[in-house]
Amino acid sequence: MDKYFQPGLERASLILTDSEFVKRELIEVFGVQAERIRPVMLGVEPLFHPRSVEETQPVLQRHGLTHGQYLLAVGTLEPRKNLKVALHAFMQLAPRVAENSTHWYWSE
Repeated sequence: MDKYFQPGLERASLILTDSEFVKRELIEVFGVQAERIRPVMLGVEPLFHPRSVEETQPVLQRHGLTHGQYLLAVGTLEPRKNLKVALHAFMQLAPRVAENSTHWYWSE
């Protein structure tokens, strides 16, 4: 990767990334011109949507969880994901906010 990555960045007329974060990294770390980078957000199938208490109960019950009382992080356990900080921030929410936050979405 080291041999081809930097030359590939230099030759590319357009670079697609899956987030603004990666775009900023390419600019800051590799000096790529911003106008050559186009973030394209990842899509989500209709299958993935908020579920009711009734729909989630069988699975959550098997795992000892309660609807709206857990945090799900999908990804790899890498230090750069900083899941410890995300969990700490969630725990700092005012109780009335946390109680009404059954669906949280964010991306880098």
